Amino acid sequence: MKKNQLFTITWPIFIELVLFMLLGTVDILMLGNYSDDAVGAVGIVNQVISMFNIMFGIISSGTAIVCAQYIGMKKNQRDMQRLMGASLLLNGVVGIFISGIALLFANPILKAMNVSPDFWNYSHIYFLVVGGSLIVQAISTTLTAILRSYGFTKHCMYVTLIMNIINIGCNYFLIYGNFGMPRLGVLGAAISTTLSKILGMAALCIFVWRILLKDFSFRLLSPFPFQELKTVLRLGTPAAGESIAYNASKVVITVILTYLGNTAVTANSYLGSITMFVYIFAVAMGQGSSILVGRLVGEQKNDRAYSLCLSSFYWSLGITITVSVIVFIFGHQILGLFTSSEEIISLGVSILFVDILAEAGRSANVVIINCLRAAGDVQFPVYIGILSMWGIGVGCGYLFGIVFGWGMLGLWLALALDESIRGIIMFIRWKCCKWHGKSITQ
Repeated sequence: MKKNQLFTITWPIFIELVLFMLLGTVDILMLGNYSDDAVGAVGIVNQVISMFNIMFGIISSGTAIVCAQYIGMKKNQRDMQRLMGASLLLNGVVGIFISGIALLFANPILKAMNVSPDFWNYSHIYFLVVGGSLIVQAISTTLTAILRSYGFTKHCMYVTLIMNIINIGCNYFLIYGNFGMPRLGVLGAAISTTLSKILGMAALCIFVWRILLKDFSFRLLSPFPFQELKTVLRLGTPAAGESIAYNASKVVITVILTYLGNTAVTANSYLGSITMFVYIFAVAMGQGSSILVGRLVGEQKNDRAYSLCLSSFYWSLGITITVSVIVFIFGHQILGLFTSSEEIISLGVSILFVDILAEAGRSANVVIINCLRAAGDVQFPVYIGILSMWGIGVGCGYLFGIVFGWGMLGLWLALALDESIRGIIMFIRWKCCKWHGKSITQ
């Protein structure tokens, strides 16, 4: 597998991820000029939304793995279309169910998150609008997984660019009430985000149907492809399980943060938006590598898959550490773009120093775990993830942050320790080739 193939697939994923992260960051940045409390409130809700989004990853992750290996196996178009159609239908049903939960149980969920009275109204309205439309994210996630598996990463990038333009424009009008529009604040941000995602989903649907499903008929789903979906769920459930464990631990850590005060919660929202851009290259390399590793494993070229993963990891590690050091050096100026609170800025800069340690481990996790999944080794990362994220991340986070009284710094130290230990374990797992013989072709 030539390196330029990895570059061709990965650079649009990188741009797409930057643009997708900008969707949330722009909301945080623009809401920061509206109210720091609004930022904290939205940050809490986004942790819950992220948890729900991972549920859709069960289908989309499995679909991506099977699609990539099917392409390597040279499967016929009919089998591919049956797989894609069934996956979209199933994730759509799951999306409707999750959206219903968000609408019906918003109050108890926010109470469980220990949302403070200062945040409540903001959190409630944002959760109802964004959470109630999660069906859109369910379908979009599956469509994106399908397009990426075929290497159509540029199409996903273009869609995300359009979404950003729509989101920024609508935010400008609806958050602040410019040009005679109503000044809606958090509600305006929620409407902008939801509208941009609806239009993005529509564009993805057009791409998939014109490129991959133009001859699709629902008659292809008769008899229903239960065997294909069984394979998708067998691979997707553990693949998404690691992400579920990660996001669930983040939700619990967010709850712990609420006991440290509104400043900690708000600072964490800002830092979350900033650090996403630190490890974004590693995420892009992980996703790009997984597509090619899946194809190589489907072709039973394990040696080339082995080298590709390690090369991707080394590049990701070097670039991510470099970026994290730069972000720490200019941390005061970067945080100053989000808030004028010196208390939040001072706390944030100290956290950015700790984040340098976290990024080293995270590079291994996001690259190697993606490659392990693509090779069919989906269970091991889940088991290690649950043990490390909850035993070290949450357990030590509570110990360092609350019991030892180190506050938010203690929580991030625990997170850095978790990322580093998991990263070392995943590196050893790949080097030992324990993933051999786990693909659907073997």
